[in-house]
Amino acid sequence: EPNLWIWLIYYAIMVLVTVIDVEHRLILFVVMVPSCIFAIFVAVVWPEGDKTTREFLLGGALGFGMFFIMFLGGIVYMALKRREGVAFGFGDVMLATLSGLMLGWRAFIVASVIIVLVGAAGSILYMLAFMIIGRKFSRFTPLPYGPYIVIGTLAVLMFGDQLKDILWHGNAVF
Repeated sequence: EPNLWIWLIYYAIMVLVTVIDVEHRLILFVVMVPSCIFAIFVAVVWPEGDKTTREFLLGGALGFGMFFIMFLGGIVYMALKRREGVAFGFGDVMLATLSGLMLGWRAFIVASVIIVLVGAAGSILYMLAFMIIGRKFSRFTPLPYGPYIVIGTLAVLMFGDQLKDILWHGNAVF
């Protein structure tokens, strides 16, 4: 069974990250570093369910690795397009690391699928909204990606087993 107070702290962190990212397009290290340290502490002292500390640490490494590759891809993309700025921020890498530390590596894989799907849907809705209101859309318009990472993380935190069944087997077990 999950420890309620740990989940409440995780939810508070995720709300804070989402608000700051939506308002300022930033995911702050001053929030992420202590949050990752807290998640490591939880993984060592109170690993959830039958998961081991190793599973959570591997989740953090997987989150970091996958999103760091996307971060580097964004740098290459912007350089090839001769554009200033970043296509994908390092704060997103840190948030994915936290997500992996919170969920463990297996659950992070499920969260990653959700993150990509929700992120794609959000981007499409953003483009459609621009077309509906008659404004020109630029493919270089920065969109905060943190909220999608948060949605995927919290969805798996709350409904992990059901989501895994749906994504892997097509079975809804509600």
